[in-house]
Amino acid sequence: RFAKRERWSARQIAMATGISSNTVGNIFKGTTEPRASSLKKICDVIGLPIDQAFVSAEIPAESLN
Repeated sequence: RFAKRERWSARQIAMATGISSNTVGNIFKGTTEPRASSLKKICDVIGLPIDQAFVSAEIPAESLN
């Protein structure tokens, strides 16, 4: 959700992190729980402090638009 707001696509994040685009897409859809190392890589790439990843996950999607 944050990545979409900042215009990062799953493919761009995948390329920048070395994580497969399928895995990144599944993380975004909520069908895959990310490893801590993957979450850290994604947060570093999009410029989101890792603690905010947990806060953002608790906020309803409608309030992020």
